[in-house]
Amino acid sequence: MNHDHMVDRVAAALDVPLAGLARKLNVTRSAVGDWKARNANIPSEHCKAIVIMLEETSDPLTCMDLRPDDWQKWWPELAQQDKEHAA
Repeated sequence: MNHDHMVDRVAAALDVPLAGLARKLNVTRSAVGDWKARNANIPSEHCKAIVIMLEETSDPLTCMDLRPDDWQKWWPELAQQDKEHAA
């Protein structure tokens, strides 16, 4: 499977096709396809569920990986931990 987009990596880690990922996220297959086609980030409201699902796999994806440009906005508690760890 080609992992050019994060949805491909998530689907591969969960060992499901994109339609299976859509079912797990309770969205349509076309929604997942749209994220990929637009080269968009996975919407933030799905990221925590994805990270929880991935905890049962060997893939170390984090919220920061899923939303690299704005993860601090959605998970300020992680941003604070990151600052404390850096200090």
